[in-house]
Amino acid sequence: MLAIPLPFVAALLLFITAVLLRYRYPQTRQKPFWFIMLCALMITVVGLRWTVDIALFRFLQPVLGASVPVTAWLCFTGGHRSKPNTHLHWLGPVAVLVGSFFYEHLWGGAIDILLISLYLGYGCLLLKSSFNFPEHVRLSDVSNVLLAERVAGFALLFSALVDGTISFDILQLNAQHIDLILSISYLVLIPAIVGTVIVVSTSTSLIQKQNQQQS
Repeated sequence: MLAIPLPFVAALLLFITAVLLRYRYPQTRQKPFWFIMLCALMITVVGLRWTVDIALFRFLQPVLGASVPVTAWLCFTGGHRSKPNTHLHWLGPVAVLVGSFFYEHLWGGAIDILLISLYLGYGCLLLKSSFNFPEHVRLSDVSNVLLAERVAGFALLFSALVDGTISFDILQLNAQHIDLILSISYLVLIPAIVGTVIVVSTSTSLIQKQNQQQS
């Protein structure tokens, strides 16, 4: 029964992390706080989904999962000068939301393929961005931020692999190993991505505040 208690413990720890980050670093932007809260909510829904299996949780799980790579990408863009078109980046989660409404009329693996594509795409974007100098980061923290960005990119790519493994297990093996896969993946990947977001948020807050004062 490894998958039942651990997701809720992880969600509680993420919630505590978000609150501590908000109060200890009040100068940081709200994106990291809401990202961690999103991850905590997603892990909670995953735990409920595989515990009570209610239709609402089956609906929410892919929508929240699709929001994670987009939100992670938007958190990391604060360290770079370029500003992405936020609205365009939410097309992926919106597509998953629409697909969830019409899930019965779609091929069973359509949403899974879309989710895997989102994690692959944003993982590659983070890796590509990690080779560009982050102008809004303190010089002493540049190496840490770039490393964190690459770790987050690899984490998203690995998450795409995990999602593919889960889909295969459900379609071919009757979900015999789903509990073990979910327990290992979410408890390893989510804390890794959250940690990298915290590194970037605490490294960019001071330099952005200085730039605002100078302007």
